Amino acid sequence: MNQKLERKALVVGINKYPFLRSSERHKYQHLLLPANDAEGIAEFLDNVTGSLEWDVKRLPEIPEPEENKYKLNSEGFVSKQQFTEAITELLHIGKTNNIPDVVMLFFSGHGLRKKYENGKTEGFLATSDTFLEKGELGISLTWLREKLLESPVKKQIIWLDCCHSGELLEFLNKNELEDLIKIGNRSLIAACRSDTFASGIGEYGVLTRVLLKALDPKLRPKEQWITSKTVTDFVKNESSTNKLLKRQGALCEHFGGPIKFWQGIKPSTQTHWGEAPDVSVFFGRKNEILELEQWIIKDRCRVVGIVGMRGIGKTQLSVKLGQGGIRETQLPVELVELRQGGIGKTDFSLKLAQEIEDKFEFVIWQTLRNAPSIKNILADLIKFLSSQQEKLSDNDTIEARISKLLQYFKEHRCLVILDNVESVLKPGDQAGQYQKGYEEYGQFFQRVCKVNHKSCLLFTSREKPQEIARLAGEKKPIRFKELKGLEYLDAQKIFL
Repeated sequence: MNQKLERKALVVGINKYPFLRSSERHKYQHLLLPANDAEGIAEFLDNVTGSLEWDVKRLPEIPEPEENKYKLNSEGFVSKQQFTEAITELLHIGKTNNIPDVVMLFFSGHGLRKKYENGKTEGFLATSDTFLEKGELGISLTWLREKLLESPVKKQIIWLDCCHSGELLEFLNKNELEDLIKIGNRSLIAACRSDTFASGIGEYGVLTRVLLKALDPKLRPKEQWITSKTVTDFVKNESSTNKLLKRQGALCEHFGGPIKFWQGIKPSTQTHWGEAPDVSVFFGRKNEILELEQWIIKDRCRVVGIVGMRGIGKTQLSVKLGQGGIRETQLPVELVELRQGGIGKTDFSLKLAQEIEDKFEFVIWQTLRNAPSIKNILADLIKFLSSQQEKLSDNDTIEARISKLLQYFKEHRCLVILDNVESVLKPGDQAGQYQKGYEEYGQFFQRVCKVNHKSCLLFTSREKPQEIARLAGEKKPIRFKELKGLEYLDAQKIFL
């Protein structure tokens, strides 16, 4: 049996500031979101049981007798003295006995910054009794930094969702940084730089929304650990892709080993490979796979097309190998049968999809080789993504089905692979245009490209559909990858 670890959390969300205003003419600067932020974090911690259970203290708090617990009091008042005492108690300052294994401090509220005559600045976590005219600014981040270093607790998690919170990280001196690295494990996350403001959207602050997503076990594969390190890495990644968080300039650092929260409970990826060929034996194209992984996973491309002309792939490969001393009669049956194929676009797309499938909730492969109607393709996709629950009518318009599919693309992270798209396109001089009766594919491609969603459509084709080609670009979320033939040494491995 695992020994129970003492893990303490102080979760603070201050909405009420009855004395805080920028001038006598302005209204008092009460807030709406901090209590929601803090309660969201606290609820995750409350749900942990067993050896990793948290002892959570909320400020300000109010009892919920019916549920036999406390919750954040959105109308409550937190004084500087009260907050100071709570931090000192959390960090066990001056104590040598009963030291917790882990402590966590989360704060959401006003953050202030004071500039002194010598040009130096100091950040503060504003408390409800903050009074600018009297010089009462709340909890000094300089003081907090000193207490973190003084604390005997070796594992610390400090997350601040407030303006100017970057003061905590930006002004660590060399000795303090060395102490943080040597002394123990720490996760330090601030919503913004010292010179910028933090903001909120909807029910939560921008940073808190990202933290809740990083902590959510339903978004993490089953039995995969969510830790202080995975959360820090998630925030760092979001800081480069989330425009709001990027504008704030969120800061995060992690020192030492990971501190465990809980394990993910997300079911394994649901896949449908249909009649996709077996790609268990696959050689080469490592650089191309890595490049497209970057496009799809990190750059979050909505549409990626794998294109290449017919006749320079397996056919050319067999000729080259023949020139290398291997006769066609010595070639594997599988290769001879595929000589009329392209350049391995199908196999490449499947190998790529299998490499990244764990990053998606749904993965489905469909072939257009026999030129199915877009209406049938949409029906197949919707039924799979809805786990056969969505009821479709023959009277549904193509537009309605596309809208329904895009709703799933927005709600879930889906990877849809369409193979042989050239089957619905005109060849020759009219390449990129649709064959008669298949023009509605263009409507589908255009909307998947233009509508913002969190899924990816990956397709293979000898030609570029015109709607997609017009919207594609190197820095855009719609891109093409033109495959060349296999390298000779990689091709040789097929016969070894």
